[in-house]
Amino acid sequence: MSPSNFKKCFTFVNKSENKCNICFQIVKGANTTNMKKHLMLKHPSKLAVLALEQQPMVTDEDINPDDPTTSTNSEYIMQVRPSINMMNFKQQTITKTVEVFNSYKEGGKSEIKITNTILYMIAKDNLPLNTIEKSGFIKLLKITAPLYKPPKRKYITKCMDDKYKIISDMFKNELKKIEYCSITTDVWTDQHTTKSFLGVTVHFIDTGDLKSAILAIKLLDDAHTAVNLGVHLEEVIQRWGITKDKIVAVVSDGASNIVKCINDTFGHDKALVCYAHKLNLLVQCALSSSEEFTKIVQKVKSIVTFFKHSVKASDILRRIQLNGGKSEGTCLKLKQECPTRWNSLIYMLQRFLELIEVVSTTLLKVSGAPLMVSEYEIRVLTEGVKLLCPFELASKEFSTEKHLSASKVIPLKAMLNKKLNNITCTTKEAKQLLDQLKIEFYKRFHDVEKIRLLAISTILDPRFKRIHFDGPLNAANAVEFIREEIKNTNNHPDNSNQPETELTYNIRPQVIQESLWEDHDLQVFQQCLSTTDDSTYLSSIKLYLQSNVKDRTSSPIKFWENTHYKCLSNLGLKYSCILASSVPSERLFSSAGNILTDCRSRLLSKRFEQLTFLSSMDEKYWNI
Repeated sequence: MSPSNFKKCFTFVNKSENKCNICFQIVKGANTTNMKKHLMLKHPSKLAVLALEQQPMVTDEDINPDDPTTSTNSEYIMQVRPSINMMNFKQQTITKTVEVFNSYKEGGKSEIKITNTILYMIAKDNLPLNTIEKSGFIKLLKITAPLYKPPKRKYITKCMDDKYKIISDMFKNELKKIEYCSITTDVWTDQHTTKSFLGVTVHFIDTGDLKSAILAIKLLDDAHTAVNLGVHLEEVIQRWGITKDKIVAVVSDGASNIVKCINDTFGHDKALVCYAHKLNLLVQCALSSSEEFTKIVQKVKSIVTFFKHSVKASDILRRIQLNGGKSEGTCLKLKQECPTRWNSLIYMLQRFLELIEVVSTTLLKVSGAPLMVSEYEIRVLTEGVKLLCPFELASKEFSTEKHLSASKVIPLKAMLNKKLNNITCTTKEAKQLLDQLKIEFYKRFHDVEKIRLLAISTILDPRFKRIHFDGPLNAANAVEFIREEIKNTNNHPDNSNQPETELTYNIRPQVIQESLWEDHDLQVFQQCLSTTDDSTYLSSIKLYLQSNVKDRTSSPIKFWENTHYKCLSNLGLKYSCILASSVPSERLFSSAGNILTDCRSRLLSKRFEQLTFLSSMDEKYWNI
C-alpha cells in the first residue's frame, strides 16, 4: 500500500511526531511504519478501507465473458471486495481458477444451478420461453455471472423436458405411497385459442396436512361426451399410477356430461357435485326471481358504470376523500360486478354503501350523472347485503383446498338454515329476496344428509360428528355405513376399549368477526359441560360418538393420526381428503390463463401442460 494513503490520516506536528486525524492521538516517529501500526491497532476498519480503495475498479467494459482470465479475476474481485476485514488479498491458485472456469461449462455445477433457476423463474413467474434471448436478461447474466453462457431457446426447452420428467417421476413416487386421495375435474375453453382442456387436480394427506397438486390440463381434441371425457380421465390417472381403489371421491360441477363421465368411470358412490357451484346457482336464481330488488341493484350498477367511464367523477370522488383526511393510497373506488361471479355483486354493494355519502356528493357536482338511490332503497340494499353475506361466507368455506371441507357441508347447511330463519327484513323487496333464498336453498340442500360421502365425512370429523343432522335416520345410516366399512377393512377384533382423554372447554369461544359458526360453538360448549365419563366397554365407533366434540379450530387429520380409536383411524383419514367443491380446478384454469396469453398463443399443448405442472410444484422438488 502506498505510504501516501497513510499520510492522509495524519497531521504533521514536527519532525518526530504526527497526530492521528481520527482519534487525535500523537504518534511518535515520522516514518510510515508507525502510522500503519497505529491504524492496525486502533483503526483496523479504516486500514481495510484504504486497502480496498487501492484495488482497481471493475467496470462493465472490463468484463468479457469470452475471456476466462478476465472473467475469473473479476468474479474473484467481486467476491472479496465486500470483506473489509481482509488486510491482504491472495491471488487464486491455478487449480481453483480452472475449477471455477469448468463449473460454468455445460454440465458444470454452477451451469446446472443457474439453468435450473432460470427454468424455475420461467415456470413460477409465467414468463415466455424467449426471456432468455432478451437483451435485458442477457445483460443481467453478464453482470452477475460473466462466466455463464446464456442458453439458446432450444436448449432451455430440452432442459424443461428433462426437469418435467425428473419432477413428475418424484411426484409419481410420492403418489404411490398414499393410501387414499380425491380428485377434482372440470373442462375449460381458452378464449384466445378456443382450445378446450380437461383439468385434473389431486388431494391427499401427507405429514399431517392436506396437500394438493395439478395432475393434468389435457387438450381435448374431440367431442366433450361422457365417453370421451372418461377415456381422457382414465388416461390421466393411469399416467400418474393412481388406481381407482385409492380414489375416494371425484368432485366436479353439475354439467351432465362430466357427471355421467364420473358415474360411468368411477361409480355413482364416488361422484360428488361441487357445492360452491350450488351456492352460486342458488343465489343467482334467487336474485333473478326477486325483480324489485334487482331493479334497485341495476340503479347501483348504472352509478358504478358512470364512475368507471367518467374521469371527472372519479377525480372528484378521490378529491373528496383526500379532503376528508384519507391519504392517496387509502382512497377507495367503486367496484364493478362480474357477471360470472355472484360474490362480486355483494362486494359491489358493500363498497357502494361504504362510499354512499361521498358518491351522492360527487353526483351532485357532475352534469349528466344518473339518479342517486333513495333513502328507502339504501335500506333495501343494506338488508339485501345482510341476507347475502352468510352465503358468501359459506362459499369461502367450501372453496378451501388446504383444509377438509366435505365434512362442513352438512354443518354449514344447518348454520345457513338458522341464519335465514333468524333474519328479519322490514322492506318488501328484501322480504321477497329472503323468500326466494329459502326456496332455492331448500331445493338444493334439503337432501345433503342422504349423500353417503358427505354424511360419513361429517360423522368422522371429530369437530362435528352427529350434532348437525336434522334427521336421526340419516345419521344412523351413515354410522351403519361406517360399521360395514370397518368390518370389510379390519379383520382384527376391536381392542380399543379405553376412552381417549378428552379436553373440555369451560370458556365459550368468542366470535371475533362475522361467522356462521356461533350456534355450532355454543352447541359444542353446552355438550362438553354435560358429558359424563363412561368407562364401560364400548366399540370404537360408539365410544368415538359419545366422546366430546373437538374444538372447531383443531385439525381432524392430526386427531386421526394420534387417536386411540385405531379401528377408526384409517377410515377417518380416508374421508379427510374429500373436498366440497371443484374450485381447485377453477384455480388451475386461472393459472393456465396467465400462461396461455395472446403473446403465447402458439404454445404447444405439451409445453403448456409442462409449464402448468411445474408452476404448481414446491421449491423442494427443484433442487435449487
